[in-house]
Amino acid sequence: MKGFTLKEILLLSASLGFLMIWVSELIAGVVSWKESYFWLMFSIVSLLGFQYYKNRRMAEERKASPPVVPDVKTKKKK
Repeated sequence: MKGFTLKEILLLSASLGFLMIWVSELIAGVVSWKESYFWLMFSIVSLLGFQYYKNRRMAEERKASPPVVPDVKTKKKK
């Protein structure tokens, strides 16, 4: 497995950023729960997008790599 792609990094970073904005608004008490709810939704959508692209990339990598055949030697019976 290789590292994350740029798209995956950006989606994960956006998800964490939106979550931090949502939490900070709730803690500060500047806006009500209903008014800051969209930050939570942005965070969840970004996280689901990250999972989708990561799983799709991993499936393509599995398809592209040849299957590994285990090297098993038979034992001689005594």
